[in-house]
Amino acid sequence: MSTNRLLLLTPDFHPNVGGVARYLERLADHFADRITVVTSVQQVAVFPYKVIQTDLLFKTLWPHWMKSIFLLFQKRNEYD
Repeated sequence: MSTNRLLLLTPDFHPNVGGVARYLERLADHFADRITVVTSVQQVAVFPYKVIQTDLLFKTLWPHWMKSIFLLFQKRNEYD
């Protein structure tokens, strides 16, 4: 089994309802021993993996998604 450190950056995760949120939760469950999830969704559940809640988008600056790119750049050496 691979020991790669994985990072899942998503604005759509549990407890959101819908196909993408459910799919990503199941994906994270499968890789629970080596994944960290970063999401803008307020978490109410406990997961067997690390979940970081933070804003992923700038509210006033454009492009809004650039905040996620900055986050990925900061974490680039922590994950494979």
